[in-house]
Order: sequence, then structure tokens, then C-alpha cells
Amino acid sequence: WGSWSLTLFLLLHSMLTLSSGCFVEERAALLDIQSSLIRAHSPIALDSWGKDGDDCCSWERVKCNNTTQRVSHLDLSSVYFTMDVDDRWYLNFTVFSAFRELQYLDLSYNYQCLLSSEGFVGLAKLRYLDLSDTMWEVGFPEFIGEIVSLEVLTLNGNRMTGGLPDA
Repeated sequence: WGSWSLTLFLLLHSMLTLSSGCFVEERAALLDIQSSLIRAHSPIALDSWGKDGDDCCSWERVKCNNTTQRVSHLDLSSVYFTMDVDDRWYLNFTVFSAFRELQYLDLSYNYQCLLSSEGFVGLAKLRYLDLSDTMWEVGFPEFIGEIVSLEVLTLNGNRMTGGLPDA
């Protein structure tokens, strides 16, 4: 009888985990990104996020690994633009540390987005990063060298100065 109850418990536990969608810390990070867009007066504030319940794997621009239910792809391209030269979207990259299995991150075409470089060190599985046209106006982002799994990096349309860091 003991092994039967253990099997039933494990089955119920896995059903509850899968039915709730993504992990709590990932859902919180996504809602934090949404809040930062709202604070920046973005016309695209990802309104659908959170409306379908807790399953952020079903939210637009978010894809999850079918096995682990962790966020693996995040498409935040063109979610912020403004006509007011004084408006900015301040995006702190530490929010991305919640996404342990993130492989794809697109932040392209977010004009007037000010990005901080902290937070990427926890993204051990990130393979694709697009920062095109994000107004990155400093030198080459040094944190890029810390993302050992990175295969594709796109930095088109930025105003970077200086050279590449020494390897």
C-alpha cells in the first residue's frame, strides 16, 4: 500500500506542477518586466500577461521548455518606443536571472531603452541575444564574454564606441 500512495502522490504533484505553468520566480520576473514598461508609458505594455492566469507559458512572446516548463524563449522586440525624447525604459538585466533555462532573448528595436549589464551572468544556457537598435551608447558590452553558451549576438544599429575587449 505504501508504494501505491507514493505513486499517487507523485502523480498528483506532477499534475499540479504542470497545470500551473511556469515557475513562480519566472512569472514574477515577467510581471516585473511588464511593470517597468507601464512605468515607462509604453504603448505596448504586454496587457495579456497575467490575464490568462498563472500559466506564463501561454503568454504572448513567451515560450517554455515542454519538459521542464521553464521559460526558454523571450521575445521582447519592439515592445517599447516613444515619441517623447525625455521618456526612457529602464530595464535592469538582473530580472533575467530568474530564467535559468533561457536560450533565446530578443530585446531589439526598443528605442530609448537604457540597459544595465548586471544580471546576465546567471544565464548559462543563453544561445541567442539580440540587442539591435536599443540605443546602447557605451563601449562593447563586457558582460557578453561571461555568457559562455552564446552562439548568436546581434548589435546592429547601436552607437557603440571603442574596440572589442581582449579575450
